[in-house]
Amino acid sequence: ILGERAVPSLLVLQEEHMGPEATRTLTQLARSRSVPWLFLAEQANPTREMEVLSSGAIEYLVTGGEHTAVSKARLTRILTDRFRLQQQLPMSATDPITKLPTRRIFLQRMEAEWRRAEDSQSIISLVLINLSKFKSYNREHGYLSGDNVLKTLANQLKSVFGGSGRILARFGGSEFSLLLPGTSPEEARSIGERIRSVVLGTGIVHRGPRGELPLTARVGVHSAVPGTETSLYSLIDAAEADLRRNSGS
Repeated sequence: ILGERAVPSLLVLQEEHMGPEATRTLTQLARSRSVPWLFLAEQANPTREMEVLSSGAIEYLVTGGEHTAVSKARLTRILTDRFRLQQQLPMSATDPITKLPTRRIFLQRMEAEWRRAEDSQSIISLVLINLSKFKSYNREHGYLSGDNVLKTLANQLKSVFGGSGRILARFGGSEFSLLLPGTSPEEARSIGERIRSVVLGTGIVHRGPRGELPLTARVGVHSAVPGTETSLYSLIDAAEADLRRNSGS
């Protein structure tokens, strides 16, 4: 249900109604859809609070006893601040490092392409690209060097795979996305392999404790024809699942 047709602005999870597996699933979905989330608990638990905040929650609120008034004030502030930001700040359309569309803009354009494909009952494909061990690269070489790598790869990918109705974006920290309207699964898979070759062909080297290693990428690919059993987010989830399956390649 989460964001199948409209992405929510905020997700609130209440501990007493959520098992560990359901919590894990929902927070993973929230991250993949760029939805902020917070956690409610009846009683204070510092260990649990650290776990929740470490996993990406914007706040941990205790709703019982003497904590109620404080938690209510914090929630009011969160909702007020988010509304004020939405009203005052224009949505950034371009990632400042790569100059590609941002994730949120990509999702908007993807939604429009999905509707077009739904009307014409045509296929649509998605390729997700994740740079392997990029966090380690940043630690060894510094974030400025990492930013230059992202710029280089964005330019390379745009020059090779841009145009023709395709949409290339920066999808996350070290992840890019490429939407391919009207592209068959076989062709999308071929493009994914070509992307891996382009990343390897840049000659960017990671100099780490185990010597020099070329920078590589993993890809996840999925194709679908829009229908009652599919959504643009099921397309994203399937591509991310394929990306995880290819983690050893």
